[in-house]
Amino acid sequence: MKPARLSPALWLLNAALLAGGALLLWMIAAEAHRDRQRALPPAQAMSRVHWTAAVANLAPALPEPVLSLRARPAPTKDAPPVRPASPEPTDEELRAELQAELNHRYALHRTITGVGDGETPGAFVLCAGTRLFVFEGMNLNNLQGREAAGRADVQVLAVGTDHILVNAPSPRRPDKRFDVRLEFAPASVSRPER
Repeated sequence: MKPARLSPALWLLNAALLAGGALLLWMIAAEAHRDRQRALPPAQAMSRVHWTAAVANLAPALPEPVLSLRARPAPTKDAPPVRPASPEPTDEELRAELQAELNHRYALHRTITGVGDGETPGAFVLCAGTRLFVFEGMNLNNLQGREAAGRADVQVLAVGTDHILVNAPSPRRPDKRFDVRLEFAPASVSRPER
């Protein structure tokens, strides 16, 4: 036989062996599946249960909730809730609270000894990012335009070299007014060197 005719015969023989091997593997897998099916218990039909019937059957088995070991009195509808009485703040506490709030809101930037005619002292104050110019006798309610950010019922009484004396109402008790000092922030004060 010539080698040219031998090559197709070898290909046909390989294809037949491959097909036979695949058939053998398929038969082994089918036999293993049948063995597994025989080992399992027979399938049983599941009964269909309606959910309302299931809940009705479970309800007697659930315990009653226990909310409290003590019996609670019934709430009365006409009695207002009782709040503990807070002690009335003293004038010193109100003054300290007002001074802390004003020093937080208005940051004293610079004081000027004479404005315009040279006799009226003034100061630059920062409020909410806006630079305000205030002078003695001024009420911050009179501010307009951009400066209106600092509007409040604050009367400027005196401008000193290191503070401003103002008169303002207490935030907690608006009927009481106090004289307080607006001072430079501790970090912004220039201290003389020794």
